[in-house]
Amino acid sequence: MNIENYKKDIDACRFCFMCRHVCSVARVTYEEEMTPRVRALLLSMVLRKATDYTEEISEKIYQCALCKYCKEWCEGGWDLPSAIIAARFDLVEKGLVPEKVKEVKNSLF
Repeated sequence: MNIENYKKDIDACRFCFMCRHVCSVARVTYEEEMTPRVRALLLSMVLRKATDYTEEISEKIYQCALCKYCKEWCEGGWDLPSAIIAARFDLVEKGLVPEKVKEVKNSLF
């Protein structure tokens, strides 16, 4: 799994909520489940084999805008956006890319 390279970042982010006020997606949706911390919790569960990647996890990972505000505001210097990118590589390898993402890709090519 590609996310294994970001275990420290994922572990640090899952206990913190200090960047949630700057997350672009969470600010627009007003949903806690859209925060970087929740994505880190999901990836932590996958790393610990408490769950495997699922379609629901894939949707949450792909809902990140990769604006990198969470990284810019991070007091600890953690890099969750890179972990999100690594998770997307894992999801592509497992064939769990959301249909909407496939549609966008196909329309571009």
